[in-house]
Formats: sequence, structure tokens, C-alpha cells
Amino acid sequence: SDHLHSYHAAQSRDTTCSLLINYCKNGWPKRHVIKKNLVPHLSAKSELTLYDDLLLYRVIPKPMRQETLKKIHQGHQGIQRVVSGSPLQFGGLVHPKIWNNL
Repeated sequence: SDHLHSYHAAQSRDTTCSLLINYCKNGWPKRHVIKKNLVPHLSAKSELTLYDDLLLYRVIPKPMRQETLKKIHQGHQGIQRVVSGSPLQFGGLVHPKIWNNL
């Protein structure tokens, strides 16, 4: 679909996503070697999944974050329910500073 193609293109241009894709394919380096911006993703490294080089879990390319947040906001049931819940209420989609955008 066009939407998946847009995400794939954005992920391939996004430095963080490109590195995560590389780590998923080739293995993760030692923690002290990982760039600072990737540290928040360490806790989810076993959950990151690739399908045709598309990251399918927990990673939103920076250029698509606003659009994705708008779509999430259209379907959520209020800030209290979102804040009291887990990232799963976002469909598993997170980015490092997501709470700043609510």
C-alpha cells in the first residue's frame, strides 16, 4: 500500500531507523558502542521485527511522527486513559519524546 511504502521510504532516509534495521539484520553491537539516540530502543531490541526491510514495531521515522500522532489522536479516548496505559495503547508505536507531543 502507499502508506507502507511511505513508511519504508521514511525509514530508509532516517538515520536511527537505518541503524536499527542494520542491527536487526546483522546483530547488535556492545552497549558502549551504540549511539546515544539508539539507547532508548535497547529495551525493545528483541521485539523489533523486520519485514522486507520495514521495521514493524515501536519505531516511527522522525518525518512521519506528526502524521502518525494525528492518526493516533483521532482514535484515542482521552489523555487520562493514554497516560495511565502502556505503549500498546499507541498500537506499539513510540518515539523517544512521544509524551512531549501529547
